[in-house]
Amino acid sequence: MSKKEELKAQLEKAVNDKNGNGQTPLQALLLSKVTREKHSFGTTPRKTLTPLKKLIPHYDNTIVSAIQLLKLGANIDDLQLSKEELQKLSEKQKIYYLNFLEKLAESVEKSELEPEIKTNTETKIKEIIEYTMSTPGSNLLHSAIENNGKKLFEELLQKGADISLKDTNGNNALHHIALLKGEQKVAYLELILNLVEKGVISQDKLREAIDATNQKKNTPLQVALKTKARKGGTKYLKKGKIFDPTVSYSNTTKFCAMLLEMGADPRSLELEDQAFDTRKYYLTLCGLKDYPKTPHKAQEKARELKEELEEEYHCKTPLKKCQSGVKRTGSSIGKAASTIIHKGPALAIMFAVIGIATAAAFNGVMAPVAAICIIVAAITHKCVEGFLVIS
Repeated sequence: MSKKEELKAQLEKAVNDKNGNGQTPLQALLLSKVTREKHSFGTTPRKTLTPLKKLIPHYDNTIVSAIQLLKLGANIDDLQLSKEELQKLSEKQKIYYLNFLEKLAESVEKSELEPEIKTNTETKIKEIIEYTMSTPGSNLLHSAIENNGKKLFEELLQKGADISLKDTNGNNALHHIALLKGEQKVAYLELILNLVEKGVISQDKLREAIDATNQKKNTPLQVALKTKARKGGTKYLKKGKIFDPTVSYSNTTKFCAMLLEMGADPRSLELEDQAFDTRKYYLTLCGLKDYPKTPHKAQEKARELKEELEEEYHCKTPLKKCQSGVKRTGSSIGKAASTIIHKGPALAIMFAVIGIATAAAFNGVMAPVAAICIIVAAITHKCVEGFLVIS
């Protein structure tokens, strides 16, 4: 073996030797970089960068050193932190780790490394990024939802984050979105739908996430319904209560309708536990029954569940009461109109007699006393029966 070959063998052994902490030079370099309290940044205006890109430096000595170690024969698998190491990192450190890997992949592509090393490194980095974003217990996608980092959430999805991946409680991204307040849940779901239409998220992954149940056996739709049912203190349905549904549809109604449009099972609208038989659950069912974007089968299921609650608690909405009132009023008017039509001739004769007697008395043709007698007789005649029925 020549001295050159001997030196090369020594270097290859050195770059893969482990220190007292069980780390190779590449692993030690990487961990030191990621866990450092303060990171150096380039001069690109931070406002123009996306959440991930904000942490990427223009030039980094660590990247240069990493490329040199790869050139000397370092194992590319050492670029991946273990699950335990990832769980110890803060959210910002995890994001920085992803940034560093992306920047390293770009630099490797432009380097003078052998083609095989370039290809293997780029492939491995892609795998590591997907793994890091989707590690149970340290899911960046879930953290972005909880911290309302919508831009970061979208960027992670663009990079391949899995919306169906569950955390330790069995919740996937849609379960976490269902817990958001106000318009946020609708906005996140619209973003996901847009990425599905673009092909970034597959229909299969979306359906898997929609149908998934957590450890409490709840789908994302049921999490949204139960959260709404208990929101603002529990107000249970009361016997004979008449509820006034709001004119506008709640964000929970819109969110559930969107999930149902995406393929959620209408049967999941049913909350079997009576603890959720609350005012807000009932009104949400009312909303889903009438909301134009709720699929027909889901509307029918919402109607069925609403009517079951009404039958059990004898509650209803003013609209139902008004409709029955309008029916009764319309029926009375119809009967009165029918009476007028049938009694019309008799009434006409009565008014004619009264008119003639009044005119005769006024013109002196008939004595006033005689005219009064004729008028009284006309009024008391049985032809007035129709008039009395109307009044």
